[in-house]
Amino acid sequence: MINRKKFEIPFMGENIWVRPELCSFFSDLSEDFAVIQAGKGAGKTSVFAKLAGCCRQNVFWYSMDKSDNDIEMFCEGLAEMEKKLVQAEKACLVLDNVQEFVSPDCWHELLSRFLEKKSAVKLVFLTNRELPEWILTLLLSGRGKMLGEESFRLTPKEAAEWFGRKDSLAPELIAKVTEDLCGWSLGITYILNYLQGEGSSFLQRPEDGSISLDWEELLNESLLSRYLDEVFWRHCDLELRTLMEQTAVLGTFSWKVCREVLPKETKERTYRRLVQNKLWLYHSKEKGTYSYCRMFQVYLLGMTDRVAKNEICQKAAVYHMEQKQYRQMTYYAVQGEQKELLAGVMERYGAELLHKDRETLGKMLCWLEGKAAVLSPECCGIAAQYDYSIAAYEKMEFYLNKADSSFGKENKFGCYRSLYRGLLKYEEDSEKYGRQIHHALFFLRESGLSLPFLMEKEQRCLEDLTKRDEQQAEEQSCLLSVTSFGNFSVTASKDGRVLSWRTRKGSELFAYLTDLQGAAVERRQLLEILWREEMPANAVSMLHNMIYNIRKELADYRLEGMISYKNRKYSLDVSGIAWDGERINRLALLVEKGDVSALLGVRNEFSSYWGRYLEDFDNYWIEEKQGYYDEIFKRGCEILAGQLLKEGDFGAAALYYRNILKLEPYSEEAATGLVAAYGERREWQKVKQCYEGFCRLLEQDLGLRPGKDFVNTYHRYLE
Repeated sequence: MINRKKFEIPFMGENIWVRPELCSFFSDLSEDFAVIQAGKGAGKTSVFAKLAGCCRQNVFWYSMDKSDNDIEMFCEGLAEMEKKLVQAEKACLVLDNVQEFVSPDCWHELLSRFLEKKSAVKLVFLTNRELPEWILTLLLSGRGKMLGEESFRLTPKEAAEWFGRKDSLAPELIAKVTEDLCGWSLGITYILNYLQGEGSSFLQRPEDGSISLDWEELLNESLLSRYLDEVFWRHCDLELRTLMEQTAVLGTFSWKVCREVLPKETKERTYRRLVQNKLWLYHSKEKGTYSYCRMFQVYLLGMTDRVAKNEICQKAAVYHMEQKQYRQMTYYAVQGEQKELLAGVMERYGAELLHKDRETLGKMLCWLEGKAAVLSPECCGIAAQYDYSIAAYEKMEFYLNKADSSFGKENKFGCYRSLYRGLLKYEEDSEKYGRQIHHALFFLRESGLSLPFLMEKEQRCLEDLTKRDEQQAEEQSCLLSVTSFGNFSVTASKDGRVLSWRTRKGSELFAYLTDLQGAAVERRQLLEILWREEMPANAVSMLHNMIYNIRKELADYRLEGMISYKNRKYSLDVSGIAWDGERINRLALLVEKGDVSALLGVRNEFSSYWGRYLEDFDNYWIEEKQGYYDEIFKRGCEILAGQLLKEGDFGAAALYYRNILKLEPYSEEAATGLVAAYGERREWQKVKQCYEGFCRLLEQDLGLRPGKDFVNTYHRYLE
């Protein structure tokens, strides 16, 4: 028995939207037939039922179902329909739900009645699947035309024109709904009608000010999820459902990604079926890549098992990490709550992201902070550099202190902190913070580490500081002044600051290298001279520490390169050092030659004692030097005193004799010369004092009496 309701045009309300180009579809149909192919729920039936309702005199309807695959019942229905079609002029027959029509015999009957014998009746097929081969053959021959998904998709402009008449709906809300539904006209109509009264409760405004819809709540409250369940979901087989759930987790996907990320049993033919139904899918920028509209993705995720979702997210995150697609990797790691993975990526690739994609790095850090994740020192260092880049200096300090506290000695994180502080405060006190910057740079260079991330302003500051140092170094021939006679000291010519050494041995090491005047020395020799009593392993470690600390102190003035290690030997570049030992060595050469005239020309150099050579150190190599230079001073004074006494300059001669007695108080020759110099000047009181004092000294200290020359000289002047 024929169900006559199948011949009735479905009733549709006034709110069904029809694209303008479809309004004249039936009157403009010049082909023998048209195929309308779109996914289930796209609105095919709704739109064409409304169009048919406006043309009741020549448009007829046939709602097909599985019963139409019975040839007898189908022929009976066609016969009934033909009676109506004969009476209408330019009749059109709409065949809805053609995907249910699978009988070849029934298809043959339909085609033979209307298409093979050139019937005047136009046919319109509505289907959510591909049509049989015989229809496609006719379509390719030019006898028919085809409309697809795009015919039922609203653009934001069209949606605004259609729904803009509803005063309670803001244009931005209409545009957002249209976007989140991929232009699905039926869904847009349904949701916007619902939002007229409830819209504000589902609106969200992120920090950027944009509109966001809470689709999880909206799907449930508007009953749209129930509509999708009934009209779409229950008609999908298990294999397709599973793939949709999995790809919903991915959000954006391609077969290449699915093959790598999804379970191995995923079939390509199922994937092809998925992408052919494009109702809630749209192409992404990359070829062959698809994304779900926001609404449908939320709908699918609501059906996805959480454990399965996290597993897919983990695999997707690893896949995109291997491709160095860090933004996508971050998205999946966050969705799958992969704290360890994200922290590991931040540690390994954070430095690269600082330069290439700080936004993604910031999302990583923000999420990890929100989850109270435990960060490694390296992660803390990356986090600090990111916070520096956004001027969050307190958080920068927090992370650097946290990383620094993991180590018991100088490390790169404390160095980063010093460098950042110095650069940020350099303008306040260039001298103070300049030294701090140099110390940090020295450690990085010595450790073979790169600079931390720097913003343009700090980069310029560093460049300016480097240029200034280089310019000052070129302008100054003397970079350091070294004093070795008396207490050892090294003074920076740039600012007059006396350099400080961490240990006494460090000071002695620099003194020894200075004494060598550029000559290279093997490590073995340094260990023998400075650490004779230490165990070899300890001595080597101490030597390395001493060298490092000396170079670090010199780094304040970019002079750490003065000490070099080449061919297994250490040496000090003395080209920029003003050393008082050079002057003394020149005087020693004159004394050793006995060049009286030359010594008279520099006699002021002997007018006062130079000081004992490195008198604040106690070591055998210094003792030899001390004895040598004291002897040079004494001999120089003797030569000058003897010559000046001959020349009759008795006052000057007395000065040098006194200098000799300061170094060698028991020198009877010097005492005799001093008595003679005082006698020639008729300074009898000084003659007497000198004589009596020297006699007393010999008696008390040595138990001796003075020689005849001294006594005779005294009596000669006393008489």
